[in-house]
Amino acid sequence: MFNLNTCEWKRPSLVGETPANRAFHSSCYYQKKNQIVFFGGVNSNINGEKIFLNDIFFLDIGENKWVYPPIKGNFYPVARYLHSAAIYDDKLIVIGGQSPSISEEMTNTLEILVFDLLSYAWTSMKQASFSSTYGHSSVILDGNQIISFGGCEVQKEEQSLNFKKNDFYYCEIGPLLPVDKLSFLKKNKTLSWVDKFLHLMDRSYRLFFRIKEKDDRLLDWIKLYEGGELSYYFGNFDDSLSYEFKIQAWNKNSDAASIDC
Repeated sequence: MFNLNTCEWKRPSLVGETPANRAFHSSCYYQKKNQIVFFGGVNSNINGEKIFLNDIFFLDIGENKWVYPPIKGNFYPVARYLHSAAIYDDKLIVIGGQSPSISEEMTNTLEILVFDLLSYAWTSMKQASFSSTYGHSSVILDGNQIISFGGCEVQKEEQSLNFKKNDFYYCEIGPLLPVDKLSFLKKNKTLSWVDKFLHLMDRSYRLFFRIKEKDDRLLDWIKLYEGGELSYYFGNFDDSLSYEFKIQAWNKNSDAASIDC
């Protein structure tokens, strides 16, 4: 471990079963449980033959202990290395990598794997629009997207490397997060909202209102606005009526997330 304050390396004593030697695996910090999550990689036997790995295990930082979760379900991913991984919403997201095929040739995978860090179960998502790749990088945005960049792939005919230096992909991996706040400025009849996920691609909004009758009966929702602005002038506001408002935020080709006000 490297101490960023003292700029010194420290090798702590660890307890538990030590994992097998490996290279080109992934490691991600899981803040909720103060653990590092490791997956996959490649090893070799005494004859120098590659051994591909698909095990997952944790290092508990607080206890300096190796932890092996009891895997649930019937699905287990193909062994791989040179993949990328990131954690989003209690889930480890694994993209791509290299895996051995039945013919023992190396193949790229375009799978996106998801490991639930609470239930300890694997699932797989096939992404036809995602180019099979390995040696790339991935990062989670603080919304619902994972960004992947670069990497390379094997040309099966020549077994040679084809570097993809500028391939850029993003994938929506979870429910959208709503805007933080919806406020109504009665003085100038303007509705405005704050969105800390404004940096997400194709972010847009729908604004609705409905009237609350004196007997508390609510009328149907009416759409006021749809677009990319963060405010709307509500010129037809009537002081004698009671209103409810709802703002939806969404990205292109995804469901909307909403809050009421």
